[in-house]
Amino acid sequence: ILALFHLYPNVYFHKATRGAETVLKDLILRLFALHEDSRLPACGLPANHPLTRFVGEPGCLDRVLALDDTVFWGALSMLMEADDEIVRTRAQQLRERKLLQCFDIKEFATSLLPPVRREEPETRKERMARIKLACDRSLDRLATEAPNVMTDDYARDPYKRFQDSRTPPNQIHIMHAGRPRDMAELSSVVANAEAFRITRAYVRRGDQQAMDKIENIVRTSIC
Repeated sequence: ILALFHLYPNVYFHKATRGAETVLKDLILRLFALHEDSRLPACGLPANHPLTRFVGEPGCLDRVLALDDTVFWGALSMLMEADDEIVRTRAQQLRERKLLQCFDIKEFATSLLPPVRREEPETRKERMARIKLACDRSLDRLATEAPNVMTDDYARDPYKRFQDSRTPPNQIHIMHAGRPRDMAELSSVVANAEAFRITRAYVRRGDQQAMDKIENIVRTSIC
């Protein structure tokens, strides 16, 4: 459980990894937007391409099963020649590894608030609540004041106790006193493990004006 907790911030939630996923998500959403506007040919892919077929019928299992890594990476060269500027730009960023610049909203908000001692649990809880509120407010303001800024907000619990999730594979049971017990009942470390949350914004590299705007929004969102 502790190894998993450390893997998320250092591997799965690394800013470069999530930054690439954010670009990919924006690219896929743009394909769906073009389809809704009857402009899908502007994406640069032929009508019989597996990705084009998926966008046209995402609820079809066969369309989903036809997608894999090779299909997507093979499509990048065609997407880079799309008539649509957003598709063309996102494909180039992924193909050439020109990922966006990250502004870590949560880490910046955390740095603006004084730390607390471990023996002050109530003060710590209040500080965490203020950080979460600042992140939520920042995301809301970015959506209206800087719609071109892409954001990434996600939380992951290192371990879900039985009362939080009724799916058996989510729990680890240990035989104790002749009966299986949820591991969180026997380990104070697991029971008190806090959720790991990321709240980030991504902008075009070198766009200092956008970075300054995000910083100002976060500063003024802390109460």
